[in-house]
Amino acid sequence: MTKQIEHTNKNGVKFSIEIEKQNVPEEANYWLFHLKVTEQSTGRKKIHPAMISRDSCPNESDAADSFEGTPIQALKSALEAYQNGSIPLGQITTNNNWIILT
Repeated sequence: MTKQIEHTNKNGVKFSIEIEKQNVPEEANYWLFHLKVTEQSTGRKKIHPAMISRDSCPNESDAADSFEGTPIQALKSALEAYQNGSIPLGQITTNNNWIILT
């Protein structure tokens, strides 16, 4: 699964966000996606890992479906703080159990 989303923050900085599912071992207890964020004017890129436990989303399609809402909105909120080529380092935990590293 690969999907691309466009986002413009409050300062007018334009981003492309590419969502890419990552393969994990069968015995892993989580699903993993990479959010590849590119600042369109400079081409600067950063990958933000996003994970959810298999207890919260037992199958891959459920994880992919739930990813489209809250995790993407959480990353867009973090991009509002984008300044001088970066956003503050941290971890976002959404209300539906996604963890996103910024």
